[in-house]
Amino acid sequence: MHQPVIVDTDILIDFGLDKPDAVQRMAKLEENYAISVSVITAMELYAGCRSKKDLKKVEDLLSGLNIELVTKAVSE
Repeated sequence: MHQPVIVDTDILIDFGLDKPDAVQRMAKLEENYAISVSVITAMELYAGCRSKKDLKKVEDLLSGLNIELVTKAVSE
């Protein structure tokens, strides 16, 4: 089982925009880690949606990731 890693909003936004650096970074992370996002990151992505197309893209992205509650244990 892979070690978990939490990815922040800026990386996910760039990944969603198919920016090469972010796509490569996510691919490398995916090879070695179980990718997660915090509930705050998920909320930020939803808040940035400006259309149904954006909402669908965010839902598709988040469906493949673990969403973690923000707790002291997660922050350590």
